[in-house]
Formats: sequence, structure tokens, C-alpha cells
Amino acid sequence: MLDCDGALKLTLRSSMNIRPHEAPVSSPISTPYTLCVFEDQYEIVAGSNIPPLRLLLYGAGAALTIDRLRIQEIVYRIEESRGYAARGDLWSLGYFRVEIVKGRDATLVASTEAWETIRALSPRDAFNAEFDRRRRLLADAQPGAREGLAAELVLAADQFIISPTGRLEDSARAHAAGDEVRTIIAGYHWFTDWGRDTMISLEGLTLTTGRHDEAAYILRTFAHYINDGLIPNLFPEGHKEGLYHTADATLWFFHAIHRYLEITGDRTVLQLVLPKLLDIVDHHVRGTRFGIHVDPGTGCSRRAPRAISSPGWTPKWTIGW
Repeated sequence: MLDCDGALKLTLRSSMNIRPHEAPVSSPISTPYTLCVFEDQYEIVAGSNIPPLRLLLYGAGAALTIDRLRIQEIVYRIEESRGYAARGDLWSLGYFRVEIVKGRDATLVASTEAWETIRALSPRDAFNAEFDRRRRLLADAQPGAREGLAAELVLAADQFIISPTGRLEDSARAHAAGDEVRTIIAGYHWFTDWGRDTMISLEGLTLTTGRHDEAAYILRTFAHYINDGLIPNLFPEGHKEGLYHTADATLWFFHAIHRYLEITGDRTVLQLVLPKLLDIVDHHVRGTRFGIHVDPGTGCSRRAPRAISSPGWTPKWTIGW
């Protein structure tokens, strides 16, 4: 916002390479982008597997000038420092123009949400709502985590607690039961939700920060996916079924429930999942997938030995994960 008389003309050039999040920055721009315009709404479509990018410019005299441009050999310094592919091309549809005048904001909104959601709030209302939400997060956290570095960690933790939008059946089932679906993303931007990571981090991300309801949602979400006495190790992106090839994620599930009970005193989750917990114990005693079982000598969960061989090597037996 400008705090003086007169007007400032601002030009914003959009540059993009719309690609899957796990694709390298060097991915070629091979699919032609389609630009759809309806009044002040601009929508860029890049194939059928990626959501459209929707752009909306708020401000005095806001306009878009179509001026297609290919920007070649952009260097991505962080990828370069990590040894990844670090050079790639960008495409620009043109540039936005807007006047910034005293007492009036100028805001460029870029989103993959539906237009109804984008237009539901003005930029100022959306900013204030987000500010209020963050303030509530700090108010709900433990007293020692409301200021300084600890408060920054509370806000940082917030980005890892998500609603899995790709699993629509989860949402429908949960809403029908008056519940919500929550999970923990293991790491941006490569990883989805992993059972082991979720259960290890549950206490720090949700219980210490006072987000007890969401902790309960997460535990119930994973309990729904228990299969043959195991919780999923991970949910591959774009798939509704999890992968069950970890020996200790289910044990961490028990630990997370124990910490939830100790901190909240709420036994509702335990009552709901107790039959599944008993089933887990039974499967581990009898043995389940991937040779995962309780060692009769130690009482510990382990994976059965498996052979590993490669050319020039004598096969060896390795234990566990």
C-alpha cells in the first residue's frame, strides 16, 4: 500500500514451468499452455493431470498484456548447491499492470483453488483471517511455546498438518461419521504422508502445540487403514491404497496413542481403536506380511531374514529395518 500522494505504476511479469512437484527444474516445457480469460479471471491449463493455475489481480487499472516470452536457462541456486539439475526454461504469458494509489492495495492472487473459493474473501480479509488463525495457534500451544523461537516452531509445525485432498473417499467416510481427515506430510516437496514419520512427529506437531483434536483425527485416519496388523508405511501420490512394508511404524502407532492419552487424558480414541490394537497384537504374534512378526526370544517386532545378492557377491542374510 502506498502512503503518499500520486500513483505508482507497477508491472508484474509472470514466468512459469508447470510440472509435477517431483520433476526436476530442467523439465522441458513440452505441453502447450492454454490461457482462458473471463472478465478479470485468468486461467492457465497445462494438460489434464495438473490443476489449472488461476490468476486474479486486484488494484486500480488492473490489466493483462499478452506478450508471450520464453526465458531460457534460468539458474536455480539452491538446486545447484545440492547437486541437482539446476537450469531450466520458463514461459511467460505476458505482464500485469496495476496502479498503486494511496489507501488502496494491489494484490496478485495465484491459486489452484476453485474461483468460488478465490473470490470468497478479499485479499485484506484473507490476510486478516490468516493472521487470526496463526494467533489462535499460538494461544492454543503450551505456555512455553507462545513466544520467541518456540512460537516460530509452532507456526512452522502448522505447514506439515494437512487434509489429504486426493483421497476423497476418506473425506466422505469421515464427514458421514462427523469426523475430519487429517494427516502429516513427511516432507515438502517430495514426500507424502508416511506412517513412521507421522507417528514419530505426532507429539511435537500436535500435542505440544495444543492441537489435540487434530492429533485424534490423525490417529483415527491411520487406524482406518490398518491391514493385516500393520499401518501403512506410506501413501503413494495419486493412489488410495497405502504400502505396508515397515516393521516399526505400527509400534510407533502404539507409542503415539500412549502419548496422546498421557497428555490429553482423552480415552475416546483408545476406545475406538482398541479392537484394531488387539488385532495388531494377534497378527504380530502369528506373523504378518513381509515376514514381520514378534521374535519369540526377545518379544521384539522384526522382519524375517531376506536374501540379498548381486553379481560377484555371496548371498548374505540381513535382519530387520
